[in-house]
Amino acid sequence: EEGAMYAAGHRSNSSLGSPGMSVGAFLRSPYAKGPEPDLQLTVHPWDKFSRPWSKRLVGVASMEIANNHPASRGWVELRSSRFTDPPLFAGPYLRDANDSRPLQWAMRQVR
Repeated sequence: EEGAMYAAGHRSNSSLGSPGMSVGAFLRSPYAKGPEPDLQLTVHPWDKFSRPWSKRLVGVASMEIANNHPASRGWVELRSSRFTDPPLFAGPYLRDANDSRPLQWAMRQVR
């Protein structure tokens, strides 16, 4: 059945529909605090959020840039001892202004 779906052009609904491969790189921005790279770049040959693009945008790719050494810190903790209860979570993304500078630099580099 999967092969038939793929052959009929329903590739996004098939387990055979994803290329299953991404390309990545590690970059060292001028804002890195040590010798190791502080940014991670990943390119996917598909739209990882499955947005409904028009037919003329068939070759859509998505790109992620991550700051691997942010100054902002969050936390995760158990809400209760019941595994069905969702955890408590605080993710203060980009609260520290210095966290956005490497990301801005990376965007300029990949353009």
